[in-house]
Amino acid sequence: MLILNIGLPGSGKSTLIRQLDLPSSLFTVITPDRIRFEQFGVTYDQRIEPQIWMIVRALMHGHFELDRSVYLDATNLMPHWRKEWIELAGQFKQCVLGIFLDIPYERVQAQNKLRPPEWTVPEEVMAEMFQQLQPPEAVEGFDRIVRIQNSQDLSEVQTIKEAIKLLSQSETSKKINREV
Repeated sequence: MLILNIGLPGSGKSTLIRQLDLPSSLFTVITPDRIRFEQFGVTYDQRIEPQIWMIVRALMHGHFELDRSVYLDATNLMPHWRKEWIELAGQFKQCVLGIFLDIPYERVQAQNKLRPPEWTVPEEVMAEMFQQLQPPEAVEGFDRIVRIQNSQDLSEVQTIKEAIKLLSQSETSKKINREV
């Protein structure tokens, strides 16, 4: 399974992952921000973006090759950004769950200001990203899309867990049918 977060910086994507508390034996979380920081010591630098996304691609491919689920913790703002990941999941017959963090822009801005300085996104960049944000649609190749309006709401977290469970069961029966 592929789970794609879709939302602005500061919308609660990484917090949501922690709240879901998915078993690491079943789900690998790939976070480009973490790769940038751990490997290059920066939170963002345009000069290394091609290398970051090459690493993300390789990690996703490897986990799918081993039939493991991937949770991609990135903004995934536009359909053409999401397309590559959805197609990669399709190559490995993985279901795709989109989690759209549809958080009011004012709240995202406020949460962004609460981040540590090195993780705060400049206001002009945030405004540009807000203009780029396009809600996900099923026609993109999602098996299911869950829209979250409050990542602090435990019932919304439960909705995601139920979607993961249903898609996992669907994936399992597809695999059994392919093997028969």
